[in-house]
Amino acid sequence: MNFEGQTDSVVKFEALVSQIFNLKIHLKNKDPNICILGDFNTDLERNSNLTEIFNLFVECESLIGADYLFTQKTDFTYKQNRIIKHDKDKTEILRCVTSRKHIINILVPFFILFFLADSQNTTIEHVTVFFRHGNRGPFHIYPTDPNKADYWSRYGGMAELTARGTKQMYDLGQYLKSYYSGVIPKDFDLNKVYVRSTGIKRALISAEAFMAGMYQPNQFQKWNNISGISNWLPIPIQSAPINEDPLFNFNSDFKCQKYQFFKNQSLQSTLHLNITAENEAFVKKIANLSGIQDLDYYKLWIISDTTYNELAEGLNVPQWVLDNFERIIKAKNYGYELDFDSVDKAKFFGGTLLHEINQNIRNKIDNNLNYTISIYSNHDYHLVGLISLLNFTWPLVEIPYASAIVVELRKDSNNNYYTQVLLRNGTYGNPQPMSVVQLNGCEKLCPIDKYLELTANKELSDYLTECEFPTKSNRKSYFEIIIGFLLKFLS
Repeated sequence: MNFEGQTDSVVKFEALVSQIFNLKIHLKNKDPNICILGDFNTDLERNSNLTEIFNLFVECESLIGADYLFTQKTDFTYKQNRIIKHDKDKTEILRCVTSRKHIINILVPFFILFFLADSQNTTIEHVTVFFRHGNRGPFHIYPTDPNKADYWSRYGGMAELTARGTKQMYDLGQYLKSYYSGVIPKDFDLNKVYVRSTGIKRALISAEAFMAGMYQPNQFQKWNNISGISNWLPIPIQSAPINEDPLFNFNSDFKCQKYQFFKNQSLQSTLHLNITAENEAFVKKIANLSGIQDLDYYKLWIISDTTYNELAEGLNVPQWVLDNFERIIKAKNYGYELDFDSVDKAKFFGGTLLHEINQNIRNKIDNNLNYTISIYSNHDYHLVGLISLLNFTWPLVEIPYASAIVVELRKDSNNNYYTQVLLRNGTYGNPQPMSVVQLNGCEKLCPIDKYLELTANKELSDYLTECEFPTKSNRKSYFEIIIGFLLKFLS
Protein backbone atom coordinates (compact mmCIF):
# COMPACT_ATOMS: atom_id res chain seq x y z
CA MET A 1 0.00 0.00 0.00
CA ASN A 2 1.52 3.33 -1.01
CA PHE A 3 1.28 6.45 1.15
CA GLU A 4 1.89 10.01 0.08
CA GLY A 5 2.39 12.54 2.87
CA GLN A 6 1.17 12.97 6.40
CA THR A 7 -2.52 13.60 5.67
CA ASP A 8 -2.72 10.60 3.36
CA SER A 9 -1.11 8.44 6.03
CA VAL A 10 -3.50 9.58 8.73
CA VAL A 11 -6.60 8.99 6.59
CA LYS A 12 -5.48 5.52 5.61
CA PHE A 13 -4.31 4.59 9.09
CA GLU A 14 -7.68 5.53 10.58
CA ALA A 15 -9.33 3.20 8.06
CA LEU A 16 -7.04 0.40 9.22
CA VAL A 17 -7.89 1.09 12.84
CA SER A 18 -11.57 0.65 11.98
CA GLN A 19 -10.74 -2.74 10.50
CA ILE A 20 -9.02 -3.76 13.72
CA PHE A 21 -11.95 -2.79 15.89
CA ASN A 22 -14.39 -4.62 13.63
CA LEU A 23 -12.15 -7.68 13.29
CA LYS A 24 -13.11 -9.13 16.66
CA ILE A 25 -16.64 -9.75 15.39
CA HIS A 26 -15.13 -12.47 13.18
CA LEU A 27 -12.95 -13.73 16.01
CA LYS A 28 -15.92 -14.81 18.11
CA ASN A 29 -15.75 -11.49 19.97
CA LYS A 30 -12.17 -12.05 21.11
CA ASP A 31 -9.84 -9.07 20.87
CA PRO A 32 -7.39 -9.43 17.98
CA ASN A 33 -3.68 -9.57 18.68
CA ILE A 34 -2.07 -6.39 17.46
CA CYS A 35 1.65 -5.95 17.10
CA ILE A 36 3.43 -2.74 16.10
CA LEU A 37 7.00 -2.96 14.88
CA GLY A 38 9.39 -0.35 13.49
CA ASP A 39 9.82 3.40 13.74
CA PHE A 40 6.90 5.78 14.22
CA ASN A 41 6.60 8.83 12.06
CA THR A 42 6.95 11.66 14.57
CA ASP A 43 4.54 13.80 12.54
CA LEU A 44 1.72 11.37 13.25
CA GLU A 45 1.99 11.85 16.99
CA ARG A 46 0.66 15.38 16.53
CA ASN A 47 -2.65 14.01 15.29
CA SER A 48 -5.18 13.92 18.14
CA ASN A 49 -7.21 11.11 16.58
CA LEU A 50 -4.18 8.83 16.46
CA THR A 51 -3.30 9.79 20.02
CA GLU A 52 -6.73 8.67 21.20
CA ILE A 53 -6.49 5.47 19.18
CA PHE A 54 -3.14 4.44 20.63
CA ASN A 55 -4.27 5.32 24.14
CA LEU A 56 -7.28 3.07 23.71
CA PHE A 57 -5.15 0.19 22.45
CA VAL A 58 -2.77 0.52 25.39
CA GLU A 59 -5.53 0.84 27.98
CA CYS A 60 -7.30 -2.24 26.63
CA GLU A 61 -4.02 -4.17 26.58
CA SER A 62 -4.73 -5.01 22.97
CA LEU A 63 -1.37 -3.82 21.69
CA ILE A 64 2.08 -5.34 21.85
CA GLY A 65 4.92 -2.85 21.49
CA ALA A 66 7.98 -4.75 20.36
CA ASP A 67 10.50 -1.98 20.85
CA TYR A 68 8.57 1.10 21.82
CA LEU A 69 7.97 3.04 24.99
CA PHE A 70 4.30 3.87 25.53
CA THR A 71 3.70 6.36 28.33
CA GLN A 72 0.73 8.29 29.67
CA LYS A 73 1.98 11.20 27.58
CA THR A 74 1.59 9.03 24.48
CA ASP A 75 5.16 9.52 23.34
CA PHE A 76 5.30 7.51 20.10
CA THR A 77 8.78 8.67 19.12
CA TYR A 78 11.38 5.96 18.81
CA LYS A 79 13.96 6.34 21.57
CA GLN A 80 17.25 6.44 19.69
CA ASN A 81 19.33 6.00 22.85
CA ARG A 82 17.12 3.35 24.41
CA ILE A 83 18.86 0.00 24.99
CA ILE A 84 16.68 -2.87 23.80
CA LYS A 85 16.80 -5.36 26.65
CA HIS A 86 14.28 -7.80 25.30
CA ASP A 87 15.52 -8.69 21.85
CA LYS A 88 14.63 -12.31 22.58
CA ASP A 89 11.05 -11.31 23.34
CA LYS A 90 10.96 -9.24 20.16
CA THR A 91 12.20 -12.25 18.20
CA GLU A 92 9.48 -14.40 19.74
CA ILE A 93 6.84 -11.86 18.72
CA LEU A 94 8.14 -11.84 15.16
CA ARG A 95 8.18 -15.64 15.09
CA CYS A 96 4.60 -15.70 16.36
CA VAL A 97 3.49 -13.23 13.72
CA THR A 98 5.16 -14.98 10.82
CA SER A 99 3.85 -18.39 11.89
CA ARG A 100 0.20 -17.44 11.53
CA LYS A 101 -1.60 -18.43 8.35
CA HIS A 102 -3.56 -15.25 7.83
CA ILE A 103 -1.57 -12.06 8.17
CA ILE A 104 -2.43 -8.69 6.72
CA ASN A 105 0.66 -6.52 6.38
CA ILE A 106 0.04 -2.82 6.12
CA LEU A 107 2.99 -0.55 5.35
CA VAL A 108 2.75 2.88 6.92
CA PRO A 109 5.64 5.39 6.87
CA PHE A 110 8.30 4.15 9.26
CA PHE A 111 6.25 1.40 10.87
CA ILE A 112 4.43 -1.84 10.11
CA LEU A 113 1.11 -2.75 11.64
CA PHE A 114 0.20 -6.42 11.83
CA PHE A 115 -3.24 -7.57 12.78
CA LEU A 116 -3.92 -11.25 12.84
CA ALA A 117 -7.03 -12.78 11.36
CA ASP A 118 -8.66 -15.98 12.49
CA SER A 119 -8.68 -18.99 10.13
CA GLN A 120 -12.48 -19.08 10.33
CA ASN A 121 -12.92 -15.54 8.96
CA THR A 122 -15.62 -14.89 6.46
CA THR A 123 -14.57 -13.38 3.15
CA ILE A 124 -16.16 -10.33 1.59
CA GLU A 125 -17.86 -11.14 -1.71
CA HIS A 126 -19.42 -7.76 -2.46
CA VAL A 127 -19.65 -4.29 -0.95
CA THR A 128 -22.49 -1.82 -1.46
CA VAL A 129 -21.77 1.78 -0.41
CA PHE A 130 -24.33 4.56 -0.08
CA PHE A 131 -22.90 7.92 0.98
CA ARG A 132 -24.25 11.40 1.47
CA HIS A 133 -22.60 14.18 -0.53
CA GLY A 134 -20.13 16.57 1.13
CA ASN A 135 -20.68 20.02 2.61
CA ARG A 136 -22.87 22.30 0.52
CA GLY A 137 -24.24 25.81 0.68
CA PRO A 138 -27.61 26.47 2.35
CA PHE A 139 -30.95 26.11 0.60
CA HIS A 140 -32.29 29.41 1.89
CA ILE A 141 -31.12 32.81 3.11
CA TYR A 142 -33.67 34.18 5.60
CA PRO A 143 -34.52 37.88 5.29
CA THR A 144 -32.46 39.13 8.27
CA ASP A 145 -29.40 36.96 7.56
CA PRO A 146 -26.31 39.20 7.33
CA ASN A 147 -24.78 36.70 4.89
CA LYS A 148 -26.22 37.10 1.43
CA ALA A 149 -26.84 34.61 -1.36
CA ASP A 150 -24.14 36.19 -3.51
CA TYR A 151 -21.47 34.64 -1.28
CA TRP A 152 -22.31 31.15 -2.51
CA SER A 153 -21.88 32.08 -6.17
CA ARG A 154 -18.20 31.09 -5.81
CA TYR A 155 -19.40 27.47 -5.67
CA GLY A 156 -22.02 27.84 -8.38
CA GLY A 157 -24.90 29.05 -6.24
CA MET A 158 -27.02 27.99 -3.29
CA ALA A 159 -26.97 24.36 -2.16
CA GLU A 160 -23.95 23.49 -4.33
CA LEU A 161 -20.95 21.51 -3.10
CA THR A 162 -18.29 23.64 -1.41
CA ALA A 163 -14.52 23.19 -1.53
CA ARG A 164 -14.74 21.73 1.97
CA GLY A 165 -17.32 19.24 0.71
CA THR A 166 -15.12 18.20 -2.20
CA LYS A 167 -12.21 17.53 0.17
CA GLN A 168 -14.48 15.51 2.48
CA MET A 169 -15.48 13.24 -0.37
CA TYR A 170 -11.90 12.82 -1.59
CA ASP A 171 -10.88 11.78 1.93
CA LEU A 172 -13.82 9.38 2.17
CA GLY A 173 -12.74 7.74 -1.08
CA GLN A 174 -9.22 7.29 0.30
CA TYR A 175 -10.59 5.94 3.55
CA LEU A 176 -12.78 3.27 1.98
CA LYS A 177 -10.04 2.28 -0.47
CA SER A 178 -7.77 1.58 2.50
CA TYR A 179 -10.52 -0.05 4.55
CA TYR A 180 -11.25 -2.53 1.76
CA SER A 181 -7.67 -3.01 0.63
CA GLY A 182 -7.32 -6.56 -0.63
CA VAL A 183 -11.06 -6.81 -1.26
CA ILE A 184 -11.74 -4.27 -3.98
CA PRO A 185 -9.43 -3.89 -6.99
CA LYS A 186 -6.12 -2.17 -6.31
CA ASP A 187 -6.46 -0.33 -9.62
CA PHE A 188 -9.70 0.87 -11.15
CA ASP A 189 -11.46 -1.83 -13.16
CA LEU A 190 -14.56 -1.02 -15.21
CA ASN A 191 -15.80 -4.55 -14.71
CA LYS A 192 -15.40 -4.61 -10.93
CA VAL A 193 -16.35 -1.11 -9.76
CA TYR A 194 -19.80 0.42 -10.34
CA VAL A 195 -20.59 4.06 -9.54
CA ARG A 196 -23.99 5.74 -9.64
CA SER A 197 -25.23 9.14 -8.51
CA THR A 198 -28.40 11.12 -8.34
CA GLY A 199 -28.75 13.71 -11.09
CA ILE A 200 -28.21 16.59 -8.66
CA LYS A 201 -24.95 18.45 -9.16
CA ARG A 202 -23.66 18.29 -5.59
CA ALA A 203 -24.06 14.50 -5.60
CA LEU A 204 -22.40 14.12 -9.00
CA ILE A 205 -19.39 16.22 -7.98
CA SER A 206 -19.20 14.29 -4.70
CA ALA A 207 -19.06 11.04 -6.63
CA GLU A 208 -16.26 12.41 -8.82
CA ALA A 209 -14.24 13.59 -5.80
CA PHE A 210 -14.83 10.29 -4.00
CA MET A 211 -13.54 8.29 -6.94
CA ALA A 212 -10.53 10.61 -7.32
CA GLY A 213 -9.63 9.73 -3.75
CA MET A 214 -10.27 6.03 -4.24
CA TYR A 215 -8.43 5.52 -7.53
CA GLN A 216 -5.51 7.16 -9.29
CA PRO A 217 -4.22 5.89 -12.64
CA ASN A 218 -1.69 3.08 -12.66
CA GLN A 219 1.25 3.10 -15.09
CA PHE A 220 -0.94 1.86 -17.94
CA GLN A 221 -3.86 4.23 -17.19
CA LYS A 222 -1.79 7.42 -16.97
CA TRP A 223 -2.87 9.65 -19.81
CA ASN A 224 -1.35 13.04 -18.98
CA ASN A 225 1.87 14.30 -17.46
CA ILE A 226 0.61 17.82 -16.82
CA SER A 227 1.36 18.83 -13.26
CA GLY A 228 -1.73 18.82 -11.06
CA ILE A 229 -3.84 16.35 -13.02
CA SER A 230 -1.36 13.57 -13.75
CA ASN A 231 -2.85 11.52 -10.89
CA TRP A 232 -6.45 12.00 -11.96
CA LEU A 233 -8.28 9.16 -13.70
CA PRO A 234 -11.61 9.78 -15.49
CA ILE A 235 -14.15 7.28 -14.13
CA PRO A 236 -17.69 6.75 -15.47
CA ILE A 237 -20.54 7.70 -13.13
CA GLN A 238 -24.01 6.45 -14.01
CA SER A 239 -26.97 8.79 -13.51
CA ALA A 240 -30.46 9.61 -14.77
CA PRO A 241 -32.59 12.76 -15.08
CA ILE A 242 -33.89 13.75 -11.65
CA ASN A 243 -37.58 13.22 -12.39
CA GLU A 244 -37.03 9.97 -14.25
CA ASP A 245 -34.70 8.17 -11.86
CA PRO A 246 -36.25 4.87 -10.69
CA LEU A 247 -33.67 4.48 -7.90
CA PHE A 248 -33.30 7.97 -6.43
CA ASN A 249 -36.81 9.41 -6.45
CA PHE A 250 -37.29 13.05 -5.45
CA ASN A 251 -41.05 13.42 -5.61
CA SER A 252 -42.18 11.64 -2.46
CA ASP A 253 -43.19 14.79 -0.61
CA PHE A 254 -44.99 16.33 -3.59
CA LYS A 255 -46.42 13.74 -5.93
CA CYS A 256 -46.55 10.46 -4.03
CA GLN A 257 -50.17 10.07 -2.94
CA LYS A 258 -49.50 7.33 -0.41
CA TYR A 259 -46.61 9.16 1.22
CA GLN A 260 -48.71 12.31 1.54
CA PHE A 261 -51.52 10.26 3.08
CA PHE A 262 -49.25 8.77 5.76
CA LYS A 263 -47.54 12.10 6.42
CA ASN A 264 -50.87 13.91 6.79
CA GLN A 265 -51.88 11.32 9.36
CA SER A 266 -48.77 12.23 11.36
CA LEU A 267 -49.42 15.96 10.98
CA GLN A 268 -52.95 15.48 12.33
CA SER A 269 -51.88 13.28 15.22
CA THR A 270 -52.38 14.37 18.82
CA LEU A 271 -48.61 14.18 19.40
CA HIS A 272 -47.80 16.56 16.57
CA LEU A 273 -50.57 19.00 17.49
CA ASN A 274 -49.35 19.07 21.10
CA ILE A 275 -45.72 19.67 20.05
CA THR A 276 -46.83 22.46 17.73
CA ALA A 277 -48.86 24.09 20.48
CA GLU A 278 -46.03 23.82 23.02
CA ASN A 279 -43.64 25.59 20.65
CA GLU A 280 -46.00 28.20 19.25
CA ALA A 281 -44.45 31.11 21.16
CA PHE A 282 -40.92 30.01 20.29
CA VAL A 283 -41.75 29.73 16.59
CA LYS A 284 -43.32 33.20 16.67
CA LYS A 285 -40.15 34.62 18.27
CA ILE A 286 -37.89 33.04 15.65
CA ALA A 287 -40.22 34.21 12.87
CA ASN A 288 -39.88 37.80 14.08
CA LEU A 289 -36.10 37.56 14.43
CA SER A 290 -35.56 35.86 11.05
CA GLY A 291 -38.19 37.69 9.04
CA ILE A 292 -39.74 34.42 7.78
CA GLN A 293 -43.47 35.09 7.68
CA ASP A 294 -44.90 31.59 7.19
CA LEU A 295 -42.63 29.81 9.69
CA ASP A 296 -43.90 26.83 11.68
CA TYR A 297 -42.20 24.30 13.95
CA TYR A 298 -41.60 21.87 11.09
CA LYS A 299 -39.93 24.58 8.98
CA LEU A 300 -37.38 25.58 11.62
CA TRP A 301 -34.97 23.32 9.74
CA ILE A 302 -34.46 26.26 7.36
CA ILE A 303 -32.66 28.24 10.10
CA SER A 304 -30.71 25.15 11.16
CA ASP A 305 -29.56 24.33 7.63
CA THR A 306 -28.52 27.88 6.84
CA THR A 307 -26.68 28.32 10.14
CA TYR A 308 -24.71 25.09 10.01
CA ASN A 309 -23.51 25.65 6.45
CA GLU A 310 -22.52 29.24 7.21
CA LEU A 311 -20.60 28.19 10.32
CA ALA A 312 -18.85 25.42 8.38
CA GLU A 313 -17.75 28.05 5.89
CA GLY A 314 -16.38 30.26 8.69
CA LEU A 315 -19.05 32.95 8.35
CA ASN A 316 -20.48 34.95 11.24
CA VAL A 317 -24.08 34.30 12.25
CA PRO A 318 -26.39 36.43 14.42
CA GLN A 319 -26.15 35.94 18.17
CA TRP A 320 -29.88 35.27 18.47
CA VAL A 321 -29.38 32.19 16.27
CA LEU A 322 -26.62 30.84 18.50
CA ASP A 323 -28.66 31.55 21.63
CA ASN A 324 -31.56 29.49 20.28
CA PHE A 325 -29.65 26.99 18.15
CA GLU A 326 -30.06 23.96 20.42
CA ARG A 327 -33.83 24.29 20.34
CA ILE A 328 -33.81 24.91 16.59
CA ILE A 329 -31.77 21.71 16.08
CA LYS A 330 -34.29 19.83 18.20
CA ALA A 331 -37.07 21.01 15.88
CA LYS A 332 -35.08 19.95 12.81
CA ASN A 333 -34.53 16.48 14.25
CA TYR A 334 -38.23 16.21 15.03
CA GLY A 335 -38.90 16.83 11.36
CA TYR A 336 -36.83 13.78 10.40
CA GLU A 337 -38.67 11.68 12.97
CA LEU A 338 -41.97 12.89 11.57
CA ASP A 339 -40.93 11.93 8.04
CA PHE A 340 -39.36 8.52 8.72
CA ASP A 341 -40.85 7.04 11.89
CA SER A 342 -42.71 4.24 10.08
CA VAL A 343 -41.96 1.76 7.31
CA ASP A 344 -44.94 3.15 5.39
CA LYS A 345 -43.21 6.53 5.07
CA ALA A 346 -39.55 5.52 5.09
CA LYS A 347 -39.81 3.12 2.16
CA PHE A 348 -40.73 5.94 -0.22
CA PHE A 349 -37.24 7.37 0.30
CA GLY A 350 -35.16 4.32 1.23
CA GLY A 351 -37.15 1.41 -0.22
CA THR A 352 -35.62 1.58 -3.68
CA LEU A 353 -32.14 1.77 -2.13
CA LEU A 354 -32.87 -1.31 -0.03
CA HIS A 355 -34.11 -3.10 -3.13
CA GLU A 356 -30.87 -2.20 -4.93
CA ILE A 357 -28.80 -3.57 -2.03
CA ASN A 358 -30.77 -6.80 -1.92
CA GLN A 359 -30.64 -7.20 -5.70
CA ASN A 360 -26.86 -6.85 -5.56
CA ILE A 361 -26.79 -9.54 -2.89
CA ARG A 362 -29.09 -11.92 -4.73
CA ASN A 363 -27.28 -11.43 -8.02
CA LYS A 364 -23.85 -11.94 -6.46
CA ILE A 365 -24.94 -15.17 -4.78
CA ASP A 366 -26.38 -16.36 -8.10
CA ASN A 367 -23.16 -15.39 -9.95
CA ASN A 368 -25.02 -12.76 -11.95
CA LEU A 369 -22.99 -9.77 -10.72
CA ASN A 370 -19.38 -9.15 -11.68
CA TYR A 371 -18.87 -6.02 -9.58
CA THR A 372 -16.92 -6.27 -6.33
CA ILE A 373 -18.10 -2.88 -5.10
CA SER A 374 -21.16 -0.80 -6.00
CA ILE A 375 -21.04 2.88 -5.00
CA TYR A 376 -23.97 5.30 -4.82
CA SER A 377 -23.85 9.06 -4.22
CA ASN A 378 -27.07 10.44 -2.76
CA HIS A 379 -28.71 12.61 -0.10
CA ASP A 380 -29.68 12.71 3.56
CA TYR A 381 -33.33 11.79 3.04
CA HIS A 382 -32.35 8.67 1.13
CA LEU A 383 -29.94 7.56 3.85
CA VAL A 384 -32.24 8.31 6.78
CA GLY A 385 -35.01 6.39 5.00
CA LEU A 386 -32.61 3.48 4.50
CA ILE A 387 -31.54 3.59 8.17
CA SER A 388 -35.17 3.47 9.25
CA LEU A 389 -35.81 0.42 7.05
CA LEU A 390 -32.64 -1.42 8.08
CA ASN A 391 -33.76 -0.78 11.65
CA PHE A 392 -30.44 -0.44 13.42
CA THR A 393 -29.75 1.72 16.43
CA TRP A 394 -29.46 5.25 15.07
CA PRO A 395 -31.73 8.17 15.92
CA LEU A 396 -33.92 9.41 13.09
CA VAL A 397 -32.00 12.66 12.66
CA GLU A 398 -30.08 14.25 9.81
CA ILE A 399 -27.12 12.10 8.80
CA PRO A 400 -23.99 14.26 8.50
CA TYR A 401 -22.28 15.15 5.24
CA ALA A 402 -19.84 12.57 3.87
CA SER A 403 -21.36 9.78 5.96
CA ALA A 404 -21.71 6.33 4.46
CA ILE A 405 -23.79 3.21 4.99
CA VAL A 406 -22.02 0.06 3.82
CA VAL A 407 -23.55 -3.38 3.36
CA GLU A 408 -21.13 -6.28 2.97
CA LEU A 409 -22.00 -9.68 1.55
CA ARG A 410 -19.80 -12.27 3.27
CA LYS A 411 -19.24 -16.00 2.88
CA ASP A 412 -17.71 -18.53 5.26
CA SER A 413 -15.71 -21.67 4.48
CA ASN A 414 -18.93 -23.72 4.30
CA ASN A 415 -20.38 -21.41 1.63
CA ASN A 416 -22.88 -19.88 4.05
CA TYR A 417 -23.67 -16.25 3.26
CA TYR A 418 -24.06 -13.34 5.68
CA THR A 419 -24.58 -9.61 5.58
CA GLN A 420 -22.81 -7.07 7.73
CA VAL A 421 -23.86 -3.43 7.91
CA LEU A 422 -21.39 -0.67 8.76
CA LEU A 423 -21.69 3.05 9.35
CA ARG A 424 -19.09 5.72 8.65
CA ASN A 425 -20.35 8.74 10.58
CA GLY A 426 -19.11 11.98 9.05
CA THR A 427 -19.98 13.87 12.29
CA TYR A 428 -19.81 17.24 10.58
CA GLY A 429 -16.13 17.45 9.76
CA ASN A 430 -14.79 15.06 12.41
CA PRO A 431 -15.44 11.64 10.85
CA GLN A 432 -15.51 8.59 13.10
CA PRO A 433 -13.93 5.21 12.31
CA MET A 434 -16.14 2.78 10.42
CA SER A 435 -18.21 0.75 12.87
CA VAL A 436 -20.36 -2.35 12.56
CA VAL A 437 -24.02 -1.79 13.43
CA GLN A 438 -26.55 -4.40 14.43
CA LEU A 439 -29.91 -4.77 12.75
CA ASN A 440 -32.68 -5.28 15.28
CA GLY A 441 -33.68 -8.92 15.12
CA CYS A 442 -30.35 -10.29 13.90
CA GLU A 443 -26.70 -10.71 14.85
CA LYS A 444 -24.10 -8.24 13.62
CA LEU A 445 -22.98 -10.93 11.19
CA CYS A 446 -26.49 -11.66 9.96
CA PRO A 447 -27.26 -14.95 8.11
CA ILE A 448 -28.46 -14.08 4.65
CA ASP A 449 -31.83 -15.83 4.93
CA LYS A 450 -32.59 -13.97 8.14
CA TYR A 451 -31.50 -10.66 6.65
CA LEU A 452 -33.65 -11.07 3.55
CA GLU A 453 -36.59 -12.10 5.72
CA LEU A 454 -36.22 -8.98 7.88
CA THR A 455 -36.08 -6.64 4.87
CA ALA A 456 -38.39 -8.42 2.40
CA ASN A 457 -41.51 -6.31 3.01
CA LYS A 458 -39.54 -3.05 3.08
CA GLU A 459 -38.12 -3.15 -0.44
CA LEU A 460 -39.67 -0.95 -3.08
CA SER A 461 -39.03 -2.02 -6.65
CA ASP A 462 -41.54 0.19 -8.49
CA TYR A 463 -41.81 3.59 -6.90
CA LEU A 464 -44.43 5.12 -9.19
CA THR A 465 -46.81 2.16 -8.97
CA GLU A 466 -46.41 1.92 -5.20
CA CYS A 467 -47.27 5.61 -4.82
CA GLU A 468 -50.67 5.30 -6.46
CA PHE A 469 -53.93 4.70 -4.66
CA PRO A 470 -56.43 2.38 -6.38
CA THR A 471 -58.47 3.89 -9.20
CA LYS A 472 -61.49 2.46 -10.96
CA SER A 473 -59.23 0.82 -13.52
CA ASN A 474 -56.95 -0.88 -11.05
CA ARG A 475 -59.21 -1.27 -8.00
CA LYS A 476 -59.84 -4.95 -8.81
CA SER A 477 -56.16 -5.79 -8.86
CA TYR A 478 -55.65 -4.04 -5.51
CA PHE A 479 -58.64 -5.92 -4.09
CA GLU A 480 -57.17 -9.21 -5.29
CA ILE A 481 -53.82 -8.35 -3.68
CA ILE A 482 -55.48 -7.58 -0.32
CA ILE A 483 -57.58 -10.76 -0.41
CA GLY A 484 -54.49 -12.79 -1.35
CA PHE A 485 -52.55 -11.32 1.55
CA LEU A 486 -55.38 -12.08 4.02
CA LEU A 487 -55.71 -15.66 2.81
CA LYS A 488 -51.94 -16.16 3.15
CA PHE A 489 -51.98 -14.60 6.63
CA LEU A 490 -54.88 -16.74 7.84
CA SER A 491 -53.60 -20.01 6.36
